[in-house]
Amino acid sequence: MPNDTRPPLNVRTKGFVNSTHNYQCTICGYKKGIIVQLPYDHRICLGCMGLAIGKLQNAVYSHRPTNTNMHTAIDDAVRPLTERIAALELEMSALRQAMDGRQRAGVLPYTKTKTEAAREMLMAGRSNKEVGTALGLEPAQVKLIKYRLKKRRSRS
Repeated sequence: MPNDTRPPLNVRTKGFVNSTHNYQCTICGYKKGIIVQLPYDHRICLGCMGLAIGKLQNAVYSHRPTNTNMHTAIDDAVRPLTERIAALELEMSALRQAMDGRQRAGVLPYTKTKTEAAREMLMAGRSNKEVGTALGLEPAQVKLIKYRLKKRRSRS
């Protein structure tokens, strides 16, 4: 029965480095080659170090969560958020329907942006100053809207 904590024979017999110390691997007893000093009075040869690193990599790899487990964890974390999003979307839909019904009935005026209102006022012949004071826009903003309106008219 092979002892898998010791490096294979070909690794142990190689490395005829004449070491000036008499250190010995605390795992396999190997004396030749490079022996690394570890804390707490332990020493390890390169063969045992390779085995230890390999076992560590295998242990890390074998304890990784599976794809299914990861997807389950993500689904568990996201499920409450999706339920909340769905509830908010339903509320928004109900509000939109209510607003749309009130607009059709004439109770609520259709909302316009300040830019749209400014365009309509400028096209009706109002001055920049009148548009600015009526909508609370700065003169530079009204000038820009008028410039873009002229560009739009010239293209069509």
